[in-house]
Amino acid sequence: MNDIERESIILNSAWEMIEGMVNWAMFVSNDLARPTDLAFVTHQHSLLFSILLGDFLSQVQAFKGSPVPLGLKAVPSNSRPADRTFIFHLRQVCANPKLGTCTTRLRNEIDAFADWLEGDFVVPRSTCIPLTS
Repeated sequence: MNDIERESIILNSAWEMIEGMVNWAMFVSNDLARPTDLAFVTHQHSLLFSILLGDFLSQVQAFKGSPVPLGLKAVPSNSRPADRTFIFHLRQVCANPKLGTCTTRLRNEIDAFADWLEGDFVVPRSTCIPLTS
């Protein structure tokens, strides 16, 4: 597989994974032009979203001694947490693009998402569900 084919597969895979997660039929519609708070239509939709997000955030790696699929680079062990996901491969595309020359917008979006993933958040006590009744 050549570099252009590999880049095409990385970009298409990311597009397909994101399109599956952000399927607007899974979210409650509202009148906002730009949604900021999304709610799922059903509990099953929230579960599906979680599964698809987990797939996106999984590290593509070698299996039982075989090489990483599709000739993708292995993620270095000292990588930042967000780079232990599919984001690593998107960053590789931005670092050495084959299908285009301007990756600024994609790089900015990847960086913003990676920063969000690595950020801290606090859940107020009032929203916690007790484990025992």
